[in-house]
Amino acid sequence: MRLKEKEWVYRSVHVVGIVIVLLQACISGLVLSLIGAILILIGFVGVWRVSVKQKRPRQLTPRQAERFVKILTGAPQRSIIIDALLGDQKAWLFATQLQFLFLTAGWQLGKIGIAQFEPPVFGVALQVKDLGSVDPRISAIQQAFNAVGISVEIKIGVTSTTNEIALQIGNEP
Repeated sequence: MRLKEKEWVYRSVHVVGIVIVLLQACISGLVLSLIGAILILIGFVGVWRVSVKQKRPRQLTPRQAERFVKILTGAPQRSIIIDALLGDQKAWLFATQLQFLFLTAGWQLGKIGIAQFEPPVFGVALQVKDLGSVDPRISAIQQAFNAVGISVEIKIGVTSTTNEIALQIGNEP
């Protein structure tokens, strides 16, 4: 379930709790009052947890970053393009962290930019020109992301006239 859906569920539980407390005032019953109070508390805590999670930045921990760089350092390097989702500050901050990690591993950065992805990207996607361009470097990128618990979708399509790899940072999954 996505964060927005979870927030909606928690808000609904909160509203149901309030309705039960109001009914209790009309009917006057201790059981209804307790159930209503519990539902209000569950709704409040749920909305708070979702909002805290939404405010957390998308970034790798220092340990994850070290693992990521170690895997990429041993791979044949090439130029990479990194694009973050237009209007998504978390995606942009994550892209800039990845930029630093790729540079630390000795890779060249073609560019880092913002883009609108069609179809939408959730998480991280790797776009390559064609199946013929799938080589050990792409495998190394997948291994680096898998080592830090992030799955990468491979997309086939035109990235440029050269055989560059485009890393797309989309909506938070």
